[in-house]
Amino acid sequence: MAKKLITSLPLMQDASFIVIDEDVEEPCADNLIDGWMQMWSTANLSQQINLLLFFNTKSHYNYLTTLFKDDKFHIHDYCLEDLDKIYEKQDFNEICERIMKSSIVDEKSIVVLNCLSSLIVNIGLARALRFVDKLSQRVSQLICIYRRDFGTQKIPKIETLGTTYVRLGKSSETAMNNEISYEVAMVHCKRGGGILKKHVVITQDPVSCEIKSENPVEFKAPVLVSQVVESSVKPQASFRIDMNARELEQRNQTPLPYMQVIKDATNESQIHYIPDKNDDFDEEDPDDDLPF
Repeated sequence: MAKKLITSLPLMQDASFIVIDEDVEEPCADNLIDGWMQMWSTANLSQQINLLLFFNTKSHYNYLTTLFKDDKFHIHDYCLEDLDKIYEKQDFNEICERIMKSSIVDEKSIVVLNCLSSLIVNIGLARALRFVDKLSQRVSQLICIYRRDFGTQKIPKIETLGTTYVRLGKSSETAMNNEISYEVAMVHCKRGGGILKKHVVITQDPVSCEIKSENPVEFKAPVLVSQVVESSVKPQASFRIDMNARELEQRNQTPLPYMQVIKDATNESQIHYIPDKNDDFDEEDPDDDLPF
């Protein structure tokens, strides 16, 4: 899990509400979901996987049904496919209520909502956020794709919406053999209060969308202007302030007065006194020169 954290992200116990923020220039959210589907199909999950479609039609995702056995994967199409009803306005508020009362909402159900932005356009920002919040509390795991090219209402501070925020971006690396390559920046809030961050470049197979590698993105620390030293630029002065090697050696060998060491120094302190010409050294009366 440490080497391929993004690949196994849905298997983390505390990743109960994952928000995938898809960049306009890099629409790879479906590719990431397809990679997770590949992982789920081999993980022997006990949960049912329900894909809720509010964007694209069921035929666009039918290939995913071949990955799963034992009827564990279900697609719920809430886009109009009937040409006779294409001009009829759907009541998405009623659809959301029907979803909350259906078998989709279960403690052992993984729910993937393929376009949260489309739901916001139809029922409004506040109602859509209330719906996904209630849904996340009643299912085992909820994964929402937020597409930035939908509508004018944007989710403020979307990185705080779920337990795990995944931002997709354009990769700076060159993809080989028509591989799918994009950057993933993840912020995961652990149940104990810690925060886990990951920034990698994801590479996927163009046919099966299997996640082949996760290469960490290296960030270089910014260089401060004060730290840049150019040897060719010398300070401007009317006198020379630099020293050559010979002058530097002479300076290091020159003893300073306060650093001189007395060779015959002993541990006993001594007082050296130089007598003045007016000093009286009469030991019988040392004070006879005083006026009293």
